[in-house]
Amino acid sequence: ELCSELDGGDVYLISNATDCYNGLKLFRRHVIVTTKGVVIVFDEVAAQSPSKMTLSWHPATALRGTENGASLVGSKHMMQLVTDADQSLQYENSSKALRVHTEAKVPSFRAVTAMAPDYSRQLSLDVSYGSSKVEISCLGKNYVFKMTKNGYQYDAKVKASIVSKDTKKRTKKPIAAKPKPKTKAVELSEETLKAWSERCRKALASRLADGKKPYMKFMGKEYQITKISDSGTLSMRAGSQQISYPFKRLKDKDLAQLSLGLMKIGGDEEEVLAAFYARVSGDTKSALKIEAGLPKAERESLAAVFK
Repeated sequence: ELCSELDGGDVYLISNATDCYNGLKLFRRHVIVTTKGVVIVFDEVAAQSPSKMTLSWHPATALRGTENGASLVGSKHMMQLVTDADQSLQYENSSKALRVHTEAKVPSFRAVTAMAPDYSRQLSLDVSYGSSKVEISCLGKNYVFKMTKNGYQYDAKVKASIVSKDTKKRTKKPIAAKPKPKTKAVELSEETLKAWSERCRKALASRLADGKKPYMKFMGKEYQITKISDSGTLSMRAGSQQISYPFKRLKDKDLAQLSLGLMKIGGDEEEVLAAFYARVSGDTKSALKIEAGLPKAERESLAAVFK
């Protein structure tokens, strides 16, 4: 249920999943989608009788645990979870899930989770759990939920302060932004680059002759190459859009994308090309990963190019 658009453009939603679980008196999930792309989730759960409870998250991409399992960082996003400080919990995380268990039987459970879509963004979540309200602070904004007879309700009127005398505060340190690796392109002679470009063109022509049509990222889109003419003009399509482009005008970064597409449908030759252009673009990590599967002679041949 879409409840309202909050000040500043954030959107607030609420769902009731009580009927989906046996033994529950209440399970409501409050969701705030912020303008900064961070999603804040406040879960309130009450059992019909004191029970052990587990909260599970199953992210779409692999995550690694930090801070005793309460925070996870992945290749594409991160999660941070803060639960009620009054409850004794056990954290369990793996590459596919984050689970929080109550160690004892409890009548209710409260947890706030923040998820950021970009691991380079610093994510800082503070939560104060009180008997009558829950205060959340994330990325410089405050949100307050007040207890009513029907459960917690978002209070749009209160400008919350995370410091409160009648609440217990549990704070997680901000997850430091993961620095993006610096890459430095390798400079080779024009003659060498021209020779490898021709090698890439021949590999492409060979695969197209076999009926295999590789994909490559080009000008912000994913194109499938359908043909290369005798004069070296590429025919490419992305959905209903079709374009023609001279192969000789492809830059090294374009050839790197093409070599990756060829590698998916080719063999050792295409892997050599992908490793070469990864090194040219400064992506040594990817180059080494590709080279690990190459025959020794091919690895030595590549190494000689970059001496």
